[in-house]
This record gives sequence, C-alpha cells and structure tokens, in this order.
Amino acid sequence: MSDLRVAVLGVGVMGADHVARISSRISGARVTVVNDFVTEKAEQIASETPGCRAVSDPLDAIADSDVDAVVLATPGSTHEKQLLACLEHAKPVMCEKPLTTDVSTSLEIVRREAELARPLIQVGFMRRFDEEYMALKTLLDSGELGAPLVMH
Repeated sequence: MSDLRVAVLGVGVMGADHVARISSRISGARVTVVNDFVTEKAEQIASETPGCRAVSDPLDAIADSDVDAVVLATPGSTHEKQLLACLEHAKPVMCEKPLTTDVSTSLEIVRREAELARPLIQVGFMRRFDEEYMALKTLLDSGELGAPLVMH
C-alpha cells in the first residue's frame, strides 16, 4: 500500500508542527503539498520537506491529485470554503479548531458531511492524548504537586 499523501494548509506554528510530526512520526504518511497566505513560509517548509511542494491556492491543494487527505491549520474564517472543498473532493480532513466561526455555518458543514454518509471531518481536540499532557495529568492526579490553583 502506498503512503497517505497529505496537504497541510496553513504552515504557521500549528501547521509547521503538523508537517514535522507527519514527516517524522507517522509511518505510512507524507506531506506532499503545503499552502500558506505567506508564500515564502510555504516555500520554505516545502523546501525542507522531501517530496513536498508549495501551492499558492488552498483550493488547488485540496483538489490536487497528489493529495489523499488534508490538515487545515488556517484561520477559522477560511474553514468554511476549505471544508466544503474537502467534502466536494471526498478528502478526509483534520481541521484545527474552530470548525467554523459561527454556529449556522458549522451546522451546514455537519449537514453536508452527513449527506455523504461517510465521516470525513475531524476537529483537532486530541491534545489530551499527547504524551506530555498524559504525563501532566498523571502527575496532577497523584497529588504530588498539591492542588492546582491556576492553569493556562
């Protein structure tokens, strides 16, 4: 079976971290396309990632035949159009929160996905499973640090 080819849209702090994690920790997946409104940043990330290229239009990245799945790390205000394109092209997508910036648009996205009878969208609320977060939870649960007063 060939690798899952991933497009990462938005390569700021979160997106660049997704590129690094996919490239170094996820066997069977590789980043093939990146996009960012700061073109130079996308080109830099692409040049540092083997087999990856930068594209200027996020919708072109989603439609690209070299892309099997998408990571959205773009501003929330761009998610609606990008998520609809992912649904149109039947591309699974991991979307950083928020799904969209308002309830009605989010409900429309969920409705459109339901019409496909196939889950394609995952919203990024998975930090609780990161090794560092699990270690912190274990430490807090042990009582060794006492009762937390404030957390950020």
